[in-house]
Amino acid sequence: MKPIWLYEVGPNTGARVSLEISRFYYDGSSIIMDSTIYARNPTDNPGEIIVSPWFWTQKYDAPDGRGEDEHRDTKPSEVIAVGETSQYFTPGPNTDPEEELGGGQPFHRNIGTLEKDKEVYYKAHAHLQVDGGGVDSWEVDTQSQTVTAAVTFTWEDGP
Repeated sequence: MKPIWLYEVGPNTGARVSLEISRFYYDGSSIIMDSTIYARNPTDNPGEIIVSPWFWTQKYDAPDGRGEDEHRDTKPSEVIAVGETSQYFTPGPNTDPEEELGGGQPFHRNIGTLEKDKEVYYKAHAHLQVDGGGVDSWEVDTQSQTVTAAVTFTWEDGP
């Protein structure tokens, strides 16, 4: 997978944002998403912005099958003053921190070593919402590079 990135200015908030999924890969034992999100509140904005990022991965039963077993890593919202930049948010190590969502399940999908003829299917997604004089939302998703809903991983994708 090639890096997926988005750099834009919010039409409703003026925020300058960056979203990136730099890698989505199998490391020999886990499916891992490397991603970063941040927002800058420019000096010509009239007031604060609220930055709300989240990341998720989801398992599929086939490349274009039904999605199941979603794991989300929702970060706490951050208030950003004029001229300041949010922290650089990255996913993991745990998702679903709210008890009603599963309570801290691992974000990196530990699937073990894949067998030679076995395939698994996952999707990665990064999302950012900014509030301040209006609302803007952005997302990047591995589906933008595939013709299917999910990325297929095999033992050949390992190190």
